[in-house]
Amino acid sequence: MKIRSLRVTDTERVRELLTEAFGRSDEARLLDRLRSSGGGGLSLLAEIEGRVAGLIHFSAVTLPGCDPLSLLALAPLAVDSRWRGRGLGGRLVEEGLVACRTAGSGAVFVLGDPAYYGRFGFVPTREFGIDSPFGAPAEFYRVLELVPGHLGGASGTVVYPAAFDGL
Repeated sequence: MKIRSLRVTDTERVRELLTEAFGRSDEARLLDRLRSSGGGGLSLLAEIEGRVAGLIHFSAVTLPGCDPLSLLALAPLAVDSRWRGRGLGGRLVEEGLVACRTAGSGAVFVLGDPAYYGRFGFVPTREFGIDSPFGAPAEFYRVLELVPGHLGGASGTVVYPAAFDGL
């Protein structure tokens, strides 16, 4: 397996992966909107035998009291159904978090399964006095401080790029 940065030439293969993985095209449209908005972010692609097997994307988000260039949100994470249950998603999360640290990010937010993301160190945002913008149960909106103390003094609701509107 090879994990690398996403390229423009991967666009169609990534759309197919996201549509297959989620059973709908919402996440594919989200990634298209994020990439076309020029708002930055970080995408990693997993390839196995030259085929797209997984993808992880991190988008810049903001929060009152934090440096606006230091926060990211993980979404989407997708693994081709042929490769699920083999640790590929976990490897993408781990390598993605390393890339986020290297890029100077202080914290990463995610809306997802508490057990899955908890194993990477993500904790409920309510521990920091931070609210989810999505209306999901509080235990599903989580954060990982990549730099200890980075969220000190932060509070309120995380603001996502406009590309997330309507999802």
